[in-house]
Amino acid sequence: MVVNQSSYLFLRNNTYYFSRRIPLDMKSLYGSNRIVKSLKTRSKRVALRGSTLISFQLETYWSSIRVEQITQGLVSAPVTKVNSLLSGCGYDLFDARDNYLKLKGEGKDHVFERTVDRNVNYFIEAVGNRDLSEYTSTDGARFRDFLMSKGLAVSSIKRIFSSLGPIIKLMIQEHGLKAISSLVGTYMPSGVKKDKRQPIPIPTIKRIQSVCMDMNDDLRWVIALVSDTGMRLAEVCGLERNDVVLDAPIPHIILQPNSARRLKTDSSERRIPLVGASFWAAIQAF
Repeated sequence: MVVNQSSYLFLRNNTYYFSRRIPLDMKSLYGSNRIVKSLKTRSKRVALRGSTLISFQLETYWSSIRVEQITQGLVSAPVTKVNSLLSGCGYDLFDARDNYLKLKGEGKDHVFERTVDRNVNYFIEAVGNRDLSEYTSTDGARFRDFLMSKGLAVSSIKRIFSSLGPIIKLMIQEHGLKAISSLVGTYMPSGVKKDKRQPIPIPTIKRIQSVCMDMNDDLRWVIALVSDTGMRLAEVCGLERNDVVLDAPIPHIILQPNSARRLKTDSSERRIPLVGASFWAAIQAF
């Protein structure tokens, strides 16, 4: 059997943790549904190596217990004891996360997994990791207050709720659990009206462009391209030679998906004329 060790890792405060659900027939040996252990490293490569070793040792230990139970004819006793401990649905938030990444993560980039991990860790930090059937609407309110205490805007909190809610809902639907999502119906206060973001003054932009031309290196080309085109930073950094047309009557950029990056939305695909500092930067870069 091939085990994906990365599914046993999660990142909290820039440190990797090992997290693995305890098999049903071993739960009588533990006080919780899951083993969670800090790997005390920020390196994913090191964390994967540690996760592999811990998983191997756990499997060896659990297998030895199963063999002992079989040879001593005590299979029925531990099963009865395990069943008596299962007062909930048997799945926690880490299980919901793993299930969601398995079903929804195919073809997604690392940002998708990182966002899922971040939001799940937020919820666990706020209300703890418990059996899914134990969460109530009160936990949803506590989670909202926790996010507000971190200084997040209501719009950001709503995005986190809309991301985390489907993770729990999918687990409930897929396994037919007798549980409800604690995030459904949580009241959200009206967002505080913020000052409208002001554009960068034209004289400031011209000074920045002048400095870019004086320094004339690849990082300054990127800034100059952004300054006169309005492109996103990722759009500029992902440009390929074929995307830049310099010999046309109106020099321009053909912004389209390519081998370096995809576009944020379908409407992001467009043609952008090159003028001023952006034209200068395009000549230097391409």
